[in-house]
This record gives sequence, C-alpha cells and structure tokens, in this order.
Amino acid sequence: MNITVRPALLDDTSAISGLFRAQVTVWQRLAVGGAVETVPYEHLTLHERWTHGGAWMSVETGAVHLSRLMRGIALACVAEIDGEIVGYAEAYPGDEPAPYGRHLHLAHLIMTPDYFTAADALMRYLIAEAERSKHPRLTVSLGGASDDMADFYAGYGFNEIAQVTRYTLATREGQVFYRVSDLTSASAGQIRGWYMPVGRTESAAQQWEASMPSHWAVIPQVAAERVYRLVLNVAGQDAFVCLRQHAYDARNLGLLLWAQKALTPQILSAVRDWATRSGYRTLSLVVDPTTARLFGAEGESDPFRRVVYALDV
Repeated sequence: MNITVRPALLDDTSAISGLFRAQVTVWQRLAVGGAVETVPYEHLTLHERWTHGGAWMSVETGAVHLSRLMRGIALACVAEIDGEIVGYAEAYPGDEPAPYGRHLHLAHLIMTPDYFTAADALMRYLIAEAERSKHPRLTVSLGGASDDMADFYAGYGFNEIAQVTRYTLATREGQVFYRVSDLTSASAGQIRGWYMPVGRTESAAQQWEASMPSHWAVIPQVAAERVYRLVLNVAGQDAFVCLRQHAYDARNLGLLLWAQKALTPQILSAVRDWATRSGYRTLSLVVDPTTARLFGAEGESDPFRRVVYALDV
C-alpha cells in the first residue's frame, strides 16, 4: 500500500470536507421554540452545518477556507492512495516568545478509520516541511482527556510544554487610562513575535486567522454575531483584542488577546473596564497558570483545559 502526501488543491475540497463530516455522528439544529431536532445533513443551512465544526463542514465554506490557506496562511496537505484522499493535515507557521518559539502548529490531523497509517505519512511530511522551512519546532494542542492522541504524538517525540485553563472573571470599572480604537488591519504580520497571553487554545497565528479577518461575515448568521475587534493602548503598549458575545449568555464575552509583552494588570484592567462600560458582566479567559495569578481570588476556573505539546525537529 503506497501512501503519498502532497499539498492540497481546491479540487480536493469535497474529499477533505468529507473526512471532517465523517467525524460527526448526529446532525442537529434548533427547531422553532428552541428544541433540538435531529435532521439529515442535506436539510441544514450553511450556518447550521458550520456549528458542527466550522468551515470544513460544507464544501462551499471549505473551498473559501482552503483558498485562503493556499495564499500562504498555512500548510494544507493531503494523503492519498491510488488517487483516493484518506488523510488531511493543516499547520500554521508561527513566531512567538518562549515556550513556543518559531514553529509549525498542527491544527488538524484527520484520516479515514481504515487508513490510520495516513497519519504517519502526514506526520513525516510535516516534520520534513518544518525542517525545510526553517521552523525548528512542531506543536499541537490537545484536550485534557485526549490520552490516545497524546500517546500518538509521544511516539514521535512530542513533549508537554504548556497548559491552559479557562476562567470566568467579572467585569468592572478600573482606574486606568487607555485608548481604544477599531482594528483596521487583519494582517497576521502584526503579531509576529508577540505573546498571546489570553485565549491561546491552539496557536497565536491560527486563532488570529480564525478571529480577526471578517470574511465569514458573508454568512448572515455570522454577520449578526456580536464581535469586537479592537486595539487597546495602555501605558504605551498596544494590545489587539477580539471579544465575542457568548451564544447563550448575552452578558458574557469570550476574550482573545495578543500583546507585545506578557499580560499586565493595566491591560487586564482596561479590558475589564471597556467590557463593563459596554454592558457586559463577565469575561471568559483561557490562560496559563502564570497569567491566572493576575486574577487573584476573583477568577473562577472550570474543567476546560488544553495541553500543548512540541517536537523539536
């Protein structure tokens, strides 16, 4: 059995989308009145499909996503046997302070159940690509209960380098001077070498590309979401923030934050002040243990956890 790996093409969109959709066992949507109903995939709107896992849940949105990746945003590659696509990987180049460094972050590694060897072929391809592109490290982020995948990556030499946990923090007015403006540029080049002290569940570059460009606003339901993309300047330091209203709690904002330095009490105070003045009561923040110390006794953690693993190539 000869497995080959190559860069993904737009012609591969349907097959890649099929790999992702095969992971979903039940397709559901909210009916009139708020009840959850199970329906055939074909009966779902683009947005209803999106809610099951993002852009790859439909060929239409998958094609838009892949076309962006192919412009240099990320590495997208497929594994195939006799012309049949049996695996897919998506990795984002990044440059962040320690402990991450210059790296390729593996956002997706997916294969058909019958061809798990495709994962090995894709991993070897990614390791070679990291070496060729002078990204000396591969990283991957897993949920706290992903024991099987943690063992899989450990087999290639990946080691744990970071953990993050989710906290809820009340908003409040703060005695801090700051300037705030709308973010006008969605270029990821702005955050090269920056920290992502809040919200880093995958990588700084991947989450920037998923959150800061607003091209998905062509989907009406996405356009209707309350999302704030802002630049904060506090004590001469800029921070880029994306705040997204929780789908089921209109007074809660999920926070992503990129900054030139590690999170400071002044920047945190400015975010909390802006949020409370904008009518919100709580913030949802995913942070590492060092950043969590800034919350003191005010932060309330929940079971959500991610673990970052790295392989130096």
